[in-house]
Amino acid sequence: MRGVATSAVRDAPNGKSFCDEILENTGIQFQIIDSHEEGMLTLQGVISGLDDISGNLMVFDIGGGALSIC
Repeated sequence: MRGVATSAVRDAPNGKSFCDEILENTGIQFQIIDSHEEGMLTLQGVISGLDDISGNLMVFDIGGGALSIC
């Protein structure tokens, strides 16, 4: 299991302290990832749910914080 924090935590002035508090209270360590990795993980998630990716594929992530052009 991997815990990642994305756009909202990345942009928040207290993002690191928020992740530290989660670790202290739950034992789960979150890594704040950049927008490119966020976009790539989203794309991997979409692709993992498809049976056939042999043709052209365009994925729109309308969450607001990810940036990935593949």
